[in-house]
Amino acid sequence: MANNKMKERIQCVSFAFLYILPLLLSIIILVAAVWLSNSCVSFGIARGLVACGIAMLILGLLGCVAMSVRRAVGVESHLMNLLSAFYFLFTAIFSIVILGYVIYAFSVTGYSGSPDSVPDRAYVEYRLDHFSHALRRQVSGNWRWDPIISCLTPSIACAQLDNAYSSAQQLFAAHLNPLQSGCCMPSAECEYTFVSSTNWTPNNQTGGDCANWSIDQRQLCYSCDSCKTGFLANMTKRIRKASLIILIPTLVSIFVLVGNFIDFCNHNRD
Repeated sequence: MANNKMKERIQCVSFAFLYILPLLLSIIILVAAVWLSNSCVSFGIARGLVACGIAMLILGLLGCVAMSVRRAVGVESHLMNLLSAFYFLFTAIFSIVILGYVIYAFSVTGYSGSPDSVPDRAYVEYRLDHFSHALRRQVSGNWRWDPIISCLTPSIACAQLDNAYSSAQQLFAAHLNPLQSGCCMPSAECEYTFVSSTNWTPNNQTGGDCANWSIDQRQLCYSCDSCKTGFLANMTKRIRKASLIILIPTLVSIFVLVGNFIDFCNHNRD
């Protein structure tokens, strides 16, 4: 008798967790989506996560209402079993869709190889062709890149580098983020002469990004491929962090869903 009561309590807690879990998962997804949407561009991932988060939120609320009704009525019925079956189905569908979004995010934000170390410099440089084609397409063409850089310019704060580093040795020893090293100064391959962090004396080098460098503080290296790679490097890290935050509760949700579904089938078979 005591064992049966304990089993019923465990089952009750398990089902309650199952109904509440989509609600908690939806909150995590929406928070991650808002965090991504605060970036200059999220490559459409934030919009998809918002849609999934709202769907999971509605599903979680309906699940909580159904659980409350079931406890208030206190009886088993074919209708309640049918509603529970539909709840299992839709929770599984949305969990798989969210898992698909996470897998997609990880797949497109991969970087083939390692960043290039720069001799005598503490920071590294990225190459545009090492990012996925899907990401490179997002920064190709002025009509795509110009709005992004207009949004990014205040946050890069290139002018602060002039105040922070008064010599080339100090600058080269600094661990600059990819946007600072890619957008605020010419590429190391140009071998320009240091005047200040955002002011360099050009030489005869015109290959690659060297021709795109400008001492105009409104331009600097904003049109360089190195600036695009810096942006992509920052965004991929941001997307992967958000995806990892979503992945863990999604896997927990799927694990709990499978366990409760097996228990639900065994309970109805009995």
